[in-house]
Amino acid sequence: MRFKLVQALYFLFDRLCHVCPDSVVSQYCQFKPLSVVRAGCYLLLRRKRSAVTRFSARNDAARAKAPAPLQTQPCALMAIPHCSVKTGRAGKGVSHALYVQGLGRYGERSDVVHVEHDNMPAFAVVDPMEFWAAADANERANGRSYREVEFAIPRELATAKEQIKFARNFTDRLISFNHAYTLAIHDAKAADGGRNVHGHLMFTERKHDAIERDAQQFFKRANPKKPEKGGAAKDRALNSREFVKTARALYEDLANRELAVRGAERISMARNEDREPEPKLGPRHPRAGQDLRREARLEVIQNMRAARAELKALGQNQGKLESQILELNTDLAAALAEREALRAKEAKRHQVEKALLAAEKVEKLAILSLAELKAHSYAAVVKELKNQKYETSQEVNTAHGRYTGTVILMTDFHIAQNAGRQLSVVHDRTQLQGEAKEGQNITIQYASGRGQITDRSNERGKDRGRSR
Repeated sequence: MRFKLVQALYFLFDRLCHVCPDSVVSQYCQFKPLSVVRAGCYLLLRRKRSAVTRFSARNDAARAKAPAPLQTQPCALMAIPHCSVKTGRAGKGVSHALYVQGLGRYGERSDVVHVEHDNMPAFAVVDPMEFWAAADANERANGRSYREVEFAIPRELATAKEQIKFARNFTDRLISFNHAYTLAIHDAKAADGGRNVHGHLMFTERKHDAIERDAQQFFKRANPKKPEKGGAAKDRALNSREFVKTARALYEDLANRELAVRGAERISMARNEDREPEPKLGPRHPRAGQDLRREARLEVIQNMRAARAELKALGQNQGKLESQILELNTDLAAALAEREALRAKEAKRHQVEKALLAAEKVEKLAILSLAELKAHSYAAVVKELKNQKYETSQEVNTAHGRYTGTVILMTDFHIAQNAGRQLSVVHDRTQLQGEAKEGQNITIQYASGRGQITDRSNERGKDRGRSR
C-alpha cells in the first residue's frame, strides 16, 4: 500500500513539475520544494524496484531448473551492436511474454538468465503474466498488446551485475515509470563462438496516470474529459520514427560510455555507406523448388564474407610490415624501398576494395540464370511427384493439347497436374495464361504453343486429365 501511495505521489509531482526538469531544478526556485519531494519519491521507487524481482507465480514449476550462468570471461570484441523496435498485435502478448521469460512451452531453453517486471498495475503485481493476458483479452482486435525493444549488451560487460545494470539503465532512461514492462536478458552462443548477450524490453503502450483500474478498464479507450471512467491512455509518441531514433541514440550513448571506461572501440548506430549490407537470407522452405533463391543468396553472403576476410588479412599484414620497418630498417635507402613496397600493397588493397564493392553488386544480381532455375525447379518437381507416388507422363502437347485435372503442386516455374491413374503432367508456367492454385480442378487448353487455364472447380462433372 505504501509503495502504491509513493508511486501515486511521484506521478502527481511529475505532472506539476513538467516544466522543471530534474537536470536544471536549481534554476527554478519557485518549484524547488515540489522537485525535492518528487526526487524523494523517485528514489523510494528505485529501492522498491531493486529489492523486488517478480516472476510469474503460475510458472514457478518451469523455473525449477536453474538457468545457465551469464558469461563471465570478457571477449576481445563486442558482438554486432543492434537496437530494434518491434510491436505485437493483440493475442500475441502472452506467448511472447512466455518466450522472453523461458516459461511454458519454452521452459527447456537455457539462454534466459534474468527476468524482472516493474510498473505493473495493482491487478498484476502478484502475477505479471495476468497483465499480458488482460492485454490480449481486452485490447481491440487490430490493436497492439505490447511494444518491444531488443538490444545487444556489450561483451565487455563480463559479469551478471554489469549486464543487468546496463539493461536497467537503458530501461529507466527510455520509459522510466510510465509503462508496465517485462525485462529479460538472454545469453546465447554467437556465430563467432563468443556470447550473444542481449535484452528484451517488452512494455505496454498505455501510460500510467496514478488512477487505479481493474484489468478490463485498464485497456479501454481513454476518456480525456473524465480519465477515471476510461482506460489508460496510449502514448502516441511511441508510434513515431522519432521514438526509434531516440531508442537507438540512447543505446549508442550508453554502450559507448561503458566501452570508453574499458578502453574499447566505440560503436555507431549510423548506417555505414562504404559497406554494402548482406542480402537477407530468409527461412528455409520445405516445399519443392522454394530453396533455390535462398541457396543463391547464401552463396553471395559467403563470397562477401570471404572477400572481407581477405581484405582484413591484407590490412593486418600491412600493419605488421609497417611495424617491422620502424623497428629494423635503419638504412634510409632500404626504408624508402620498403615504403614503396608498402605503397604498392596499399594500392593493391584499394584495388581489392573496389573489386569487392563491384563483386558485391554483381553477385547480388547474378544469382542464377533463368534456364538454370527452370532446370532445378523441374528436377525438384519430378522428385516431389515420385515421393507422392506419381509417374510423370509424356511431354506436353503445346500445339493443341487439352489437359484436365487437379493441381498437385506449383513452383515459380512449373505446375504439376493430375492426369489420372497416378500419372501427372508438368506444365511450364511461362507458356500459360490464367491463375491456378494447389488443389484446384482446372483445364489447360494449348494452341500454338500457349496454354489457357480455365477453372472447373464449380462444374459438376470433372474429367480425368488427358491429352486430346
